[in-house]
Amino acid sequence: MLSRKTFAAGIALLASVYEKLERITSDKFLSEQWYKMLSDLTDAQFKYAIEVIVKTQKFAPTISEIREKAVEYNHQSDLTPEEAWAIVYTDIHAKGYYNEPHYEDWKLEAAKNAIGWQTLCDMTEDSKSPGASGTVASCPRKTNSWARATWIISPSSRAVVSVTGFPL
Repeated sequence: MLSRKTFAAGIALLASVYEKLERITSDKFLSEQWYKMLSDLTDAQFKYAIEVIVKTQKFAPTISEIREKAVEYNHQSDLTPEEAWAIVYTDIHAKGYYNEPHYEDWKLEAAKNAIGWQTLCDMTEDSKSPGASGTVASCPRKTNSWARATWIISPSSRAVVSVTGFPL
């Protein structure tokens, strides 16, 4: 359960970084509602989420974004390769070609670097090869040029077996 002291310190940090959240610290009703929505988190989860958000996000987080980051705290050490790819895949669409994330979890960083951020962003959804068990993502570049690449993940070894790329 999230202690009120940890919550107050976290919200104060967020308010100091994101002007939009200053209102939560001054409005007792809003503060209570935020606490109610986040109170099932542990102190460690909340601290982790606030730290990661302050370090990585330009805009003020919502309650759901704080909760998403808090869940990552529990899964740092036990991410499967598929889960790591799913997080990277989601970030491809959320962050785009020119906003490469840097993950503290080595599995996430390895998943991203296995092919490369720009290459991942250059992939298109219609380029999945027959029989491939990998996921193909799309992310437009600002130049309106697209590239296509596919990868195959071996079901038995769960490793990247091949990578091919070619322009459309």
